Amino acid sequence: MKKILISLFGAALLGAGALTAIVPAQAQAADSNGSQIATQTKFTTQGDLGVVTTLKATDVYTDNTLSKPTGRTIAKGTRWRYDLIGMETGSMGTYPFAYRIGTNVWIPANAVSPNSYLTEGSVWTKGIVQISNKAGAKVYNDAYAMGTVTRTLPYGSRWQSARAVLDSHGDAITYQVGHTDFVKSSDVVLNPQPGIFTVTRLGAQTMINGVTGTKPLPKNSRWRTFGARYIGGNLSYKIATNTYIFGVYGTWTPTK
Repeated sequence: MKKILISLFGAALLGAGALTAIVPAQAQAADSNGSQIATQTKFTTQGDLGVVTTLKATDVYTDNTLSKPTGRTIAKGTRWRYDLIGMETGSMGTYPFAYRIGTNVWIPANAVSPNSYLTEGSVWTKGIVQISNKAGAKVYNDAYAMGTVTRTLPYGSRWQSARAVLDSHGDAITYQVGHTDFVKSSDVVLNPQPGIFTVTRLGAQTMINGVTGTKPLPKNSRWRTFGARYIGGNLSYKIATNTYIFGVYGTWTPTK
């Protein structure tokens, strides 16, 4: 397996005041006489790759048991790549307890929203991606865009894409543009050719700024499209700024 480079998102860790350490609770089990016997909680680590988003200002620790606070916090709403999950096994079973976002840098699982890359699916397609990043699109040799950068594709160039690699939320991580060549979805526009989307079903849902719209598009209405992307595993067409219609609700026809 190729070495995976783990990098942190956003700014450096922010200083904070004194922290109160989280001490793992001891699971309790009853013996045959009904009395309580303390059972040591077990902590293990599990390999994974993905991104966590902090749900609140989050304390930082140096170990996966969260028993050694650093005295630092990271801000709410920041995103961080992780490479290990700290698992806790107790009386309630085994579940994630902490995520490692850097060397000896761990944050509590209950303070983040995770998005694993290793539970991804692939959608095979015959699409076209156009490089929308003015600095160009880096080409990676792995499907998660965490490996080696082999070259950079120029702004505005178009490339055939055979596959969209999806994360655990069903959103595209990368698009495959060669045998072992992948570009980040954030650097490209999928199917940039203009087209017309015709709504053929009732209850046609849209996504506006990542939130489901409250008013479905009427059946038989027609909409100009300006690109596409995968949302929740569904190919969706852009019909306005930050507004997409799910492709399952109609048909798309390219225009010249």
